[in-house]
Amino acid sequence: MDWKKFEIKKLNTPTEVVLDVISGFSEATNNLLKLTLVKKSEVELLNSKYSANFSDDLVLHSQFMRAYKYIVFELFYNVQLYPCALKIEYGIKAELNISDSLVQIENEENLRHTLELIFKTSKFTEIVSGLMKIASLEKTEDDDLPF
Repeated sequence: MDWKKFEIKKLNTPTEVVLDVISGFSEATNNLLKLTLVKKSEVELLNSKYSANFSDDLVLHSQFMRAYKYIVFELFYNVQLYPCALKIEYGIKAELNISDSLVQIENEENLRHTLELIFKTSKFTEIVSGLMKIASLEKTEDDDLPF
């Protein structure tokens, strides 16, 4: 059999899109907060009720409050890349008037648009603002330690 030459898709993976969209977030919060995409383990994938080969959590956190984390959404996709799916945090989802537990995203353009909507919600802004305040106080307390 003669094989045709296979090529890598020129499409950005959903993970690459999210990483691109969140770049610059730390700077926007004066380096008090971070958004980090965390891959789910194989066990987490097996225990998930959603069938996806790849899954990540987008976690909002601060280096000054190591015990706190806020999962903005879960991202799910398979080897075809799109459609992908988002399981958005309840408060953000409610503000966006989304009733489905999982939001299906058909392509990269729609994913970018959906991410923009998520990050512009008043719920996300409120959480970031409050967390920045708490993190700034924690940073001050941490800076005052003599060691």
